[in-house]
Amino acid sequence: MNRRDLLKLLPRLGAITMVSNDRLFALPKSKQIHFIGLGNAGSEALKHIYSKGIVGKFTSVNDISTSIPDINFIKFVAPPDKWISKGDKVVRIPKMNNEIIISDELKKVFENNERFILLAGLSGFTGTKLTAALNEYLRKQNKDFISICSLPFDFESDPRKLNAQIVVNNLKSKSNFEFFRLQSIREQYGNLKLKDAFLLGNEFFYKIYLSQVG
Repeated sequence: MNRRDLLKLLPRLGAITMVSNDRLFALPKSKQIHFIGLGNAGSEALKHIYSKGIVGKFTSVNDISTSIPDINFIKFVAPPDKWISKGDKVVRIPKMNNEIIISDELKKVFENNERFILLAGLSGFTGTKLTAALNEYLRKQNKDFISICSLPFDFESDPRKLNAQIVVNNLKSKSNFEFFRLQSIREQYGNLKLKDAFLLGNEFFYKIYLSQVG
């Protein structure tokens, strides 16, 4: 699929063009909506949803900030892999095995009585580990929240796919957890180039969100 065909497809998925900072419409909930983008994929989905003109709060939890002033930024840097000595060998301990800590700064994001929408790609450390940790934390805090996640492409490493599937297996029975597969999008629309599949993936985050609040 070429770029022109992709742009024709987006309106059928419900996409609309970028709007100004005057938000277009309010949401049908009494609570304020607070979107939280976790990691790179979640933050890209966050910016896409922001572009729709939705009234709400927006926070990106990532190692790189966005250029949009209205999006709050909390810096989160994934830990590096560790190396330990075992006898005469040096063994790598993948960072995915590290325990994740929810910082006090991040906890403050969830202090208000809002409806939180977590957006994440279950592939890298930040999106995968924070999704699991925040689901447990917010549930204990009796917070109103939804998690929307994407699963990795087939070509990504087996550990990434395995870690993503573990999170899905633990959360898929929860009514406030939704996910979709990036690989399915790529195949459904003609084996898209990666950048185009990610673009459509951002739209899927948005459409799933709408289905939850409509």
